[in-house]
Amino acid sequence: MAIQGYQASMVSALRLQDRFTELTRQVSSGGQRAESYAGLGRDAARASSLAAQMAQRGELQAVAERGEGRAAYTQTVMDRLAGIAGQMADSAASLNGTMSSLSQIRENARLALQEVSTLLNERYEGEAIFGGSDLQNDPVVAPQQMLKTGMFTGIGALLDDYGSQGGDIDALFGQMTALATSNADGVSPFSSYANAAAEGGVADSRRAVPTGNGTGIEIGLYANRNAAVGETGSTTGAWSRDLIMGLTVLANLTEEQAAQGNFSTLVQKTVGLLRDAGNGANDEIGALGTAQSRLSAAASQHKAVYDQVETQLGDLTTIDIAEAQVRLQQVNLQLQGSYQALAMLGRVSLVNYL
Repeated sequence: MAIQGYQASMVSALRLQDRFTELTRQVSSGGQRAESYAGLGRDAARASSLAAQMAQRGELQAVAERGEGRAAYTQTVMDRLAGIAGQMADSAASLNGTMSSLSQIRENARLALQEVSTLLNERYEGEAIFGGSDLQNDPVVAPQQMLKTGMFTGIGALLDDYGSQGGDIDALFGQMTALATSNADGVSPFSSYANAAAEGGVADSRRAVPTGNGTGIEIGLYANRNAAVGETGSTTGAWSRDLIMGLTVLANLTEEQAAQGNFSTLVQKTVGLLRDAGNGANDEIGALGTAQSRLSAAASQHKAVYDQVETQLGDLTTIDIAEAQVRLQQVNLQLQGSYQALAMLGRVSLVNYL
């Protein structure tokens, strides 16, 4: 009987030792209930599901925040483009037709065209922000090429003819608009991809930030056509084309043109063209601001859900560290008592045996 009692006590002591080892692990790990989800028993499946939800929400939050950054950066670039349109419109409106004023505005317009090229080729995290679906390539020719495109030289030739022969301003503007709206490579200042997209030759959906459940918020823009706004109020159908056409006209003004009787009408229409460009750019900025606010709200919502799920997962996978420490002390005392009992039973068993 003593031997049987000793064996039962040994089994009890081993169980206490296992419990002591597990509590020691839980306390040293900061309260982790198990080393893996498999150790959670019937809570394992739910813990795994909650962990997957956390990962998804965390990723969606990060994506939304990156989208916010992209939208904010794009707005900064757009602000400058709208500023160029406004500044050059103001300069043209005050043009007095003298040689010095024409020379100054011509030089400023050429510099502005090159800056517009740089701005439309801007990148965020290595991706072209005005490239549509083509994120790797520049959507516009390089700055030094802006004064060599078929559009620029073609408009210059039309204005030279006007300077030497005069002519109807509406007809002249119609011819210049045809060049500004051309999607032909070599004429257009835009890339082959952008030209093809404008013609509907390639799929070119707007860049959108996924927000979950198959939905997204569009923030992508195009170099040669409007994205979030319509074509109403635009001569060419796109604020960027209006801007480039207006600057090209100013960049080709001469004293001979200023001598024509209807030169003021040419200037007024160019001013209107640049005002339209500025208005269109500001409309895009407003739409981007709305998208940025929606992305901010989406990021906040994903963060809130993440925090809720994290709490639920913590309830399954962690224990109260203070309670665990108390239980560890209790089990330790029980284990020491068990060892002492085993020692006594061992001596009794040996005496009985002898």
